[in-house]
Amino acid sequence: MNLLVYSYAGGDPINHCDVTGRCVQDMQKLQPQNVESEPLDPVQTTTATNQGLIGQISSGLGNLLGNIPLVGGILKGAVNIAGGVLDSAVGAVTLGQLYNPSGGITQAFGGVGNVLGGALDLAGKAWNSPNTALGVIGGLAGVPFGASIHFGNNAIQFWDYPWGGGGALTLGNSQIYAWPVTPANGPNNIWWPRYDNTADIRLGFHEEQHTYQSQLLGPLFLPVYGLLGGISGSNPLEQNADDHSAAVAGSRPVTARPYVDPYQ
Repeated sequence: MNLLVYSYAGGDPINHCDVTGRCVQDMQKLQPQNVESEPLDPVQTTTATNQGLIGQISSGLGNLLGNIPLVGGILKGAVNIAGGVLDSAVGAVTLGQLYNPSGGITQAFGGVGNVLGGALDLAGKAWNSPNTALGVIGGLAGVPFGASIHFGNNAIQFWDYPWGGGGALTLGNSQIYAWPVTPANGPNNIWWPRYDNTADIRLGFHEEQHTYQSQLLGPLFLPVYGLLGGISGSNPLEQNADDHSAAVAGSRPVTARPYVDPYQ
């Protein structure tokens, strides 16, 4: 080994290497090769799972109940609260050896959030019900003439509506998709130009955002919508709906209307 390098490293080349790295390289050459280290003794402790059996069952049940229209969020939250509390209790009694109490607490607080969110959603739909009623009446009028009823995008949907010549209309938590815009595979697969014509977005998610806007404004939605510009690219409610669709489902380069096949 170069003694100058050893001296430069302060007599400790392993921990105080010079800037060239020579000292460590030289020391590595002196180290014995293929030396197997002894394995560490395993720590003899019981590892608690993050979520207990009760929590797992309640989570699964909550997810199923969450699909129920209107009250699904509230039911999901209530079940998660119960499961989380029970899990926390079992974890506390066993001093964390069976279940991790923090996992149950987290689930319970998540359930509270679901209940509050579900309650607000239900209140919004009630506040929005006059608008929804108008849309349902209009949508049902098209059923004898070929329109079909579906549920999705936070709304009751009427597909293949016989009048209107294309496009879509959202009133409250109801959506009308006018024939021939919506074939059987649904509005979320239809590409539709943004109002500023800078890109295409998915039509179903655009209309979905109008339902949330309407849940916030309730009976004031239509007057406010008209005052802000109505059906136009200058309307911030339309711009917001375009942005929501792009954020949820992405966008693609703009194409020209009318569409020959909106699924291409």
